[in-house]
Amino acid sequence: MAMDPFFSLTPQAPFVYSYDAAAPAAPYAMASLASYGGLSWSFDPYRLQDQVANDELIVGRDAVPLEHRTMASFTNDLYRRCGFSVGWYGYNIPPDGQFLVVVQLRGIRDATAQFFVGTEFVRAEAIAGDAHVALLIDVPQPVETTGSLVITQVSMGIRLASSWPDARLGFRGVVCYLM
Repeated sequence: MAMDPFFSLTPQAPFVYSYDAAAPAAPYAMASLASYGGLSWSFDPYRLQDQVANDELIVGRDAVPLEHRTMASFTNDLYRRCGFSVGWYGYNIPPDGQFLVVVQLRGIRDATAQFFVGTEFVRAEAIAGDAHVALLIDVPQPVETTGSLVITQVSMGIRLASSWPDARLGFRGVVCYLM
């Protein structure tokens, strides 16, 4: 059984608003992608034109130590380190639902991806070459309810961790399914 994505984001398509006026009571999303600690040089694969052509964002050279698995502030911590932020508002979401999030990454040099929902550490995954990492996230409590419209918010962080100072991580996209 094929499932339609709730939303998908890539470096070339970093924002989505999936409202369908023909079905105003159906679930929909407003989602965005941001990166911090980007890396570009004058040679492959780090040139910006290579990253655009490959639909990939590369971060590196400011990884957190592998044992560092806390995040005091979602925004401030990602601004100061290498990582990616995927945030979305879900509208008309069933409260007992879940989001299945599949992230496509590329480990370039000694990369470990640390995954956070808000400031809560979820898991760490060593990334070597191309990899897909799946996370199952419970629908959070609504941030707002207006009449029949229920709005939830999720902030997911992906942070580069490594024991090597020259670690690099590529981000190629994320697909989210509403379960």
